[in-house]
Amino acid sequence: MANLRLKEADRQRLGCPEVMPVDLGSVTNREAIALRKLGFPSPRAMFRTLQSSSNDNDDVELEYEAWTGFVWLALRRANIEVDLGALEFALPVEIVADEPPPEPVAEGKAVEAPEASTN
Repeated sequence: MANLRLKEADRQRLGCPEVMPVDLGSVTNREAIALRKLGFPSPRAMFRTLQSSSNDNDDVELEYEAWTGFVWLALRRANIEVDLGALEFALPVEIVADEPPPEPVAEGKAVEAPEASTN
């Protein structure tokens, strides 16, 4: 699972939350077909191409089709339907890490580890 954050102006225009989770393991057949039209044989192939690469001049090359597909999936997961061919957003967008779940705590006090046995 990955989380996507668009720029503030795009979030307001599209009406989406600040962070949108994208689970590539739950892509539907229609979504996979749409991504294939962008040139990706699978959702995971699309995600792998999101990583920047450099050319001979050390210029960073973004895979715009992959970013468009990823943003489109994130918006769909947020129940925002947009036409893939008309989707426009400011670059760059940000992939944010999942926050780890909080440690379990017993009501009113921290959980203590059991004592070691001396047997």
